[in-house]
Amino acid sequence: TRLQGVWSSDVCSSDLGRVTPGVRSATRVARTVTHGGYQSLAKAWETFEARIVAEGEIPGASLWEVDWKGPGDSPDPGAWRTELNRSLSAVAW
Repeated sequence: TRLQGVWSSDVCSSDLGRVTPGVRSATRVARTVTHGGYQSLAKAWETFEARIVAEGEIPGASLWEVDWKGPGDSPDPGAWRTELNRSLSAVAW
C-alpha cells in the first residue's frame, strides 16, 4: 500500500475525489525526511529501505509520504521537504 498523507486540523468527512479521509492504526514506523526535488525520491526510498534493513528491522507492507513543503510553498526545490514513512514488522529478530 502506498499512500500520500496530508495532515489537517480540519475534519474531512467526505470523499474529495482522489483525497479520502482516513486514520492509521498504531504501528511501528521508520521515518525520515528528504530535502530537495521530487526527482530524488526514488533514490531516497532506496537508501531509506536499505538503512531499515541494516538496522535489523523488517520493512512492513505499508509506506507513505507526507509533503511538508513543496512547489506551492517555494519555487526552490532545495526548500522542499518530504517525509518518508515505512511500517515495520512486529518482530525483527
